Amino acid sequence: MFSMIRCATLFFIGCLLGGCPEATSNQTDPSEPKLCEQHSDCGANEFCDDGVCHEVHFDDSDAGSTSVDTYVAGLEKVGDMGRIKLTLVESDPLPQDLTLYTWQLLLTDAEGTPINGAQIVAEPRMPDHGHGTNPQFTEAEAVDGEGRYQLLDMNLFMAGVWQINIVVTLVGDGDAGAVEDTLHFRFDLEG
Repeated sequence: MFSMIRCATLFFIGCLLGGCPEATSNQTDPSEPKLCEQHSDCGANEFCDDGVCHEVHFDDSDAGSTSVDTYVAGLEKVGDMGRIKLTLVESDPLPQDLTLYTWQLLLTDAEGTPINGAQIVAEPRMPDHGHGTNPQFTEAEAVDGEGRYQLLDMNLFMAGVWQINIVVTLVGDGDAGAVEDTLHFRFDLEG
């Protein structure tokens, strides 16, 4: 924390003395945020959130400072690219225990039309600890033809903030390639 304040202070003093660098659209400056559309656009130990790559934290210096979701049946998230909506219809058990979870999901497009045939992969991560689960990913199974999917045996084994990064891949029609969108659920498990 102290080193970040020191760096920010030195940068500010440098701007006062020599002028601040002009903003550019290229991302060759490592101090500029790296833009992304999906997790694979980011580097190792980074994840894509709201179109920007974020570093996974490997210590607990900012533990508790991240906002978390309050679970209610029907909690809805919109993908980072705005293409899809994913509703957490039901969680068994409620997101508070340290155990295996089953989530019932409903996938729709932005207008609310159910989407079938998608690949949905969840990656549970503890951003404040820099680790996830084993296995690293849980793939959802289609339940019926009405955009319903089920995530089985997602192992949230430790107390703290869990971010469930969900990547949804839609198969394109004809020559259109696959389209990917990402969304995130965050819960604080107390154990």
